[in-house]
Amino acid sequence: ARVPLFLFQAFQPPLLAAFSSLAGGGRASEFRGALKRLIAGLVVLGVATTTGGTAMGPWAVSTFFGTSFSLGHWHFLYLSGGTAGLIAAVGMAQPLIALSLHGRVALAWLLGAASFTVLSLFGTGLLVPVERGFLVGSLAAAVAMATSLLAWGRRPPGGARPAGFA
Repeated sequence: ARVPLFLFQAFQPPLLAAFSSLAGGGRASEFRGALKRLIAGLVVLGVATTTGGTAMGPWAVSTFFGTSFSLGHWHFLYLSGGTAGLIAAVGMAQPLIALSLHGRVALAWLLGAASFTVLSLFGTGLLVPVERGFLVGSLAAAVAMATSLLAWGRRPPGGARPAGFA
């Protein structure tokens, strides 16, 4: 369920560099185009991560760790969906950082952590409440970052934006 996250980490530094270069150069239309491509890529990656992890997870666990270790498809749906949400949040943090909106990134992570904490307290057993908390916490952080990007994009002319971003 977490393999896509490890693979995505290789793209994080180039994303920040690309968005920082566009923002610093005042290339607003290119920034918006890169942002649209990023979001499209995150959606595709999220769907692939969630469906692939949910479908293949139980098989992978029993194959690599033996039949005494097993988790059902629901567990992998929560875990893979949480990973997809985490990838989306990390991906959307890069343009926010490039725009010097670090505070928005921090607030989004705090919202995600709070959501995780609250959901982890409810339910029976250990796995399902934590898995649900991971899913909802990751998605809460991703939605908060997406909302910040949308709010930034809709800021009226003359609002606080890097040079060249009108």
